[in-house]
Amino acid sequence: MEGRAYLSFEDFFKSQLPFRRGTVLSYLDGNEQIDLTLNELYDEITAKQRHFSRLGINSIAILKELGIDMVSSLIGASMAGLRTTLISPLMPVESISKMLVASQSEGIDINEEEFEDSEIRLLYKSLHKSEKSVKNGDGNFIFFTSGTTSLSKPVEISSRAFLAASYNGQAMLPCRENDTVISFLPLEHVFGFVCSFLWPLVYGGKVAIGRGIKGIVEDINIFKPTIIPVIPSLAKFMVLRNLFNKECRVVLVGAGPLDDLTIKALRNKDISLAFGYGLTETASGVAISVSSDNPYAMDFCPNCDFRIEPEGTISIKTDSLMEGYFNQEEETKKVVSDGWFKTNDLGLFDIDHRLHIIGRKDDILVLANGTKFNCVEAEEIISRIIPDVDFAIFNDHGQTALIFHHYLPDALNTVKNAINIFNRLQPISRRIYAIKQAYEKLPRTKTGKIQRFMLDKLKTI
Repeated sequence: MEGRAYLSFEDFFKSQLPFRRGTVLSYLDGNEQIDLTLNELYDEITAKQRHFSRLGINSIAILKELGIDMVSSLIGASMAGLRTTLISPLMPVESISKMLVASQSEGIDINEEEFEDSEIRLLYKSLHKSEKSVKNGDGNFIFFTSGTTSLSKPVEISSRAFLAASYNGQAMLPCRENDTVISFLPLEHVFGFVCSFLWPLVYGGKVAIGRGIKGIVEDINIFKPTIIPVIPSLAKFMVLRNLFNKECRVVLVGAGPLDDLTIKALRNKDISLAFGYGLTETASGVAISVSSDNPYAMDFCPNCDFRIEPEGTISIKTDSLMEGYFNQEEETKKVVSDGWFKTNDLGLFDIDHRLHIIGRKDDILVLANGTKFNCVEAEEIISRIIPDVDFAIFNDHGQTALIFHHYLPDALNTVKNAINIFNRLQPISRRIYAIKQAYEKLPRTKTGKIQRFMLDKLKTI
């Protein structure tokens, strides 16, 4: 394995600029393909670094769509010593405002013409008052945990942790000099940032910046990627439409499980499958399986250790661990102790000491589209409509499902009406797609808390 774990972006560029001569990043400007060498990309980044250094602020939020302007701003702001938050400009402006407040951003890098005047006023009103501080080296990043807005936490991650996560990927799944990794995934999530951008950039591959689902067919034909990072729903979409190109040698799956039919279809194409496990708090992947008969039996990444706690949850010690939840010291103390990060994921080790994820102890479902669903919030709403029905929400093959147990003959219609009311109030990603009726009472603890990880084992009518 070539390469090492870099300590900072400056360390990486100083090490690689004298030697890297080929294209490291490609993107489309209209119909024209633009190819940048590492030296040309470094010029773009350092121009942004100088710009951000002159602003006299300590923190900034980048609100730009995926592209060269966004990635150069993202790295340039960090190299200028700023605490940098990446936020999708496609989010509701009220959610963006909350994220600006939570991250204490003092400035925003934004294309103002893409927003209404009233929205711009709200965003600037949400900025934190600038405070003097000493800047030395890379600034940290703020990435928000995915999930409902009320549960999202601002996670502070150093560039060193992100570079350690990139090294993890290279150690387990080498990115070669002739590899092209296409970037379809949103970089405001750590899986997209590390696996479709930082890892190939740092370790010798070429990053091809795609244009999202709308341009996926043309982008694949133009860039001919050899490695494609995907979330499960994107992998299924691409299989159903036969979008994988013959040059693709690896599909890297993160953010959730993949159904058996899609796995079989990819293997029939002689594509190597890699499945990664990681969290925002660990700056992406800490365990991975590569071309395994059992894709969910994962090996530990370098400098990562795991233990299973008495209640069955996974704790992780890794070089890529977060600094903490930003400005939330007590919340950080709840999950980090002596360098160990305590997750709410349930896991076990097999006879070969490989890690298996068997569910979540808490009430957040990881769906096939990579988003997370807060069961408790949804159940509180639905219980107001059907207060006498014993029900719970669980993950049914990547989609949200409601299971209930009730003796009333018309209970199914009652539950269907409640779900229809609930779904009308939700975006597509937050809706419930299946209803199941159980023969037996739902499993609960002595305190009445639902044992969600047991729901898919119940017999249903």
